[in-house]
Amino acid sequence: MRTNKLSSSLRALDEAHQRYLHDLATDIEAAHEKGREVGRDEGVTIGEAKERNLWATDKIETLIRYLTKNFGEVTPNVREKLYAIHDLDVLGQLTEAAWDCESLDEFESALRK
Repeated sequence: MRTNKLSSSLRALDEAHQRYLHDLATDIEAAHEKGREVGRDEGVTIGEAKERNLWATDKIETLIRYLTKNFGEVTPNVREKLYAIHDLDVLGQLTEAAWDCESLDEFESALRK
């Protein structure tokens, strides 16, 4: 009789241990999947930021070429200020301002605004 109780207790303990291990494995897999999702999301965010930065750089270089062609050499100060801008809308506004300007000094005034 005592052997039956002991055997039954060991079986119950083994079953509880198996459930615990299964739950633990499930939790670990869920944590890994969450980590993969976060990594993918971060990768997408970084990729989008790099793409925006590439677009900004392209707009800046095109704007500098336009200014150079129409007004002569662009000063390092103007270049530095332009490369500090990452907002594509602001760069679009500056491009339109460049089209309307009659001198590099006039563009520099628009750039300060």
